[in-house]
Amino acid sequence: MRTMAPRTPGTPETMLRELARMSVQTSPSRQLPHPGGLLQEVLAEVDVEGTTYRLSRLRQRPRTLDLTPRELEIARLVAKGLPTKAIGAMLGISGWTVLTHLRRVFARLSLHSRTAMVKRLSDEGLL
Repeated sequence: MRTMAPRTPGTPETMLRELARMSVQTSPSRQLPHPGGLLQEVLAEVDVEGTTYRLSRLRQRPRTLDLTPRELEIARLVAKGLPTKAIGAMLGISGWTVLTHLRRVFARLSLHSRTAMVKRLSDEGLL
């Protein structure tokens, strides 16, 4: 049987274990993007001797975006920097149809610009 050395109270490891055990939040819970479709939720942050320690959990990001394949295709072309007329010419549709798709995406995502759309879809891992 292996015995473990007693931990000194106040070491970073002990403090993080205590925080995890007590489930106490030292700062408001916030969510950070993480690769692989996961969402990192920071539960607590502790600064010890100039080093920041985070207690966080990773969980699957909810898929709330319900875009059609055509809307995603147009969004990807917008992300490449193509103007409306060029997107329409590439897809064989009118510029008005491209704008209609974009308006629907903006409404669904509660956004008002192409830049915001590209950032949101990029954060969601769809671009």
